[in-house]
Formats: sequence, C-alpha cells, structure tokens
Amino acid sequence: MENLKAFSLDKLNLAECFPAGFDQQLWYGIYFINEYSDPSIVMLNADFGFVTHHSSENRQGYLVLFNHHFLPRQLTEKLHKLPLFFQQGCGPFALNKQQVPELNSLFGKICSELLSDYRFKKELLATWVTQLLHFIIKNFSVKGEW
Repeated sequence: MENLKAFSLDKLNLAECFPAGFDQQLWYGIYFINEYSDPSIVMLNADFGFVTHHSSENRQGYLVLFNHHFLPRQLTEKLHKLPLFFQQGCGPFALNKQQVPELNSLFGKICSELLSDYRFKKELLATWVTQLLHFIIKNFSVKGEW
C-alpha cells in the first residue's frame, strides 16, 4: 500500500522505510517501543532522524508511517492542527502496563493486514490507524488541544 507502511522494529530496514526521494514532510509516523523496562510511543512528522538515531537490532516494537493522503480529509485537516506531530518528534511518552498489550495488538494487526488481499483492507487499516491516533490524543494531548 503506497500511503501506509508498517514495520516491526526487530526487522527494521531503514532503506525500506525511507527510500531515496522519500518526502518526510508528507508523512506522519508513530514509533512504538515495546521494551519491558521502558515502553513508550513517539509521534513523528518532518524529522525521522529520531528513528535512525534510536534504531538497533535489539529493539522491540513497531513503526507505522502514513502519508497525508491515507486518512479521510477531515481527519488529516485536524492532524495539521494537532501540535503532537509538529515538534520534530514528540515524546517519547511512557506507557503503563495496561497500554502496552493494547498497542502491541493494534500495531500487530496493522502489520499483518498489510500483507492480506482483503477487499476492504484500506478501510480497515484506516480504522486501525485512526484508533492509534485516538489513543495518542486521549492519553497524551492537553485537554482542549484537539
């Protein structure tokens, strides 16, 4: 799918994530680090240097990238107003024990569904990415910011 990419961090290939000519300004990223001692989530826009700087073979978690054409226009317009994505990498936000399995499941579903041939795959993936965004907004934005 050209407007959505998902990667498991333990198999992360940075050249696949950010190929030559990749226009970072048109993409959003959600970087979920699922490590037992310090699980966290980071929102990215315009500067994915955070990923290249913090990637390692031992990392556990996921990276989901989607461009501004992937989600419905109304939601994308709201994202442009949300400061979380416009701070050259916002976070990392610490996650509690209850949040980790929920996010792990959601990211896992996105990665596996990208490989399916399900007829309504784009709609399903857009729903799950929207769930990720709502999770982030609900847990890490200041009340009234959205």
